Amino acid sequence: QFFNPNICHVCKKVDEGNFVSCDSCGLISYCSEEHKTHHRTEHVKICTVIPQLLQEKLQRYTCRFSDWQQWIQSRTELLESVEKNIGHVLEPYEKQTILWSKSCDVCHKQVQLKTCQRCFSINYCNEHEEVFRTKHRGSNCDDLVLLLNIDIKTISDRTSNMSYGFLQFVNENSKFETMLEFCIEFVISRRKNHMDWLTRDYVRSDYLSDPLTIYSGLDRIDFLKNIIGQCVVIHIVAANSVDVNSLPVWEILLHLLPKIKRLVIVLINPKLHKNIIYQNLCKRCNEEKKVLSFISIPMLYHDFISSPSEDYNSPNAIVGFDAKFNKEKTWDKSLEAIQGSYCPLVL
Repeated sequence: QFFNPNICHVCKKVDEGNFVSCDSCGLISYCSEEHKTHHRTEHVKICTVIPQLLQEKLQRYTCRFSDWQQWIQSRTELLESVEKNIGHVLEPYEKQTILWSKSCDVCHKQVQLKTCQRCFSINYCNEHEEVFRTKHRGSNCDDLVLLLNIDIKTISDRTSNMSYGFLQFVNENSKFETMLEFCIEFVISRRKNHMDWLTRDYVRSDYLSDPLTIYSGLDRIDFLKNIIGQCVVIHIVAANSVDVNSLPVWEILLHLLPKIKRLVIVLINPKLHKNIIYQNLCKRCNEEKKVLSFISIPMLYHDFISSPSEDYNSPNAIVGFDAKFNKEKTWDKSLEAIQGSYCPLVL
């Protein structure tokens, strides 16, 4: 699921002026009472908490913020309060409901708003209509139209079972500096027809960004030459939930670094479920008897390395994708543990 305050949360229809909002929190919109009722059971838990936290509801929704950082801070604090009250971490779309609430793009007031009728992703108040139109036109609006279409096609399962045949053309001699260069060289230009970017191309580029970020980071510090063992282990701290559709692209590291025979990606986060996945590889990798595996560890990083099990192997690199180093004391211990690993840390 994904959240957009200006489309029906159930069917993704755009608001034509007749939408209804959640009676309690007012954060989610629906095209009909039927769809509001349909989503009620799933939404009710956080919906009952939010109004309690916003006791001065009218004041909170009508106030303005001097800059976007204050607005973000206010949403982050609300999110933390909601999670604390309900006792568990929210689903990604539920977090978006709070963090991406409908507000004026300029002052972040949350009432009496209009919506861009092209991208349906940005709002503005009467006072800032002119500023909004100057700021939003052109590529900004185009990008948000694209994003909305990608989100809709992704949840419609139009991006599952993607082909990764292009990986066979990637090897240790492949040269590229940016994701754009890579996609044009190995994906777009190799299609027999349809040279335009497809939704799947954007999703694939998102998946590829993880392994290629690691490769680029280690290359920049001239560390790739140190990865000489046949087994390479990469620890990913604060890992998000595992998207099985993204796993095949990690094979690219076996192609770029052909000396690696076994690549182990260890995802570490208390919110994960213990799991081991062995990824199917291309014909060439199978002939060379290469192995790519993913291990999910539901632990804090310092707990994981202080109580070694059959799943623990010293890492060749430690990586944090969008890791949020908050003020919790658990991060102090994990950062100390990372320092003691004596290997590159890529953030």
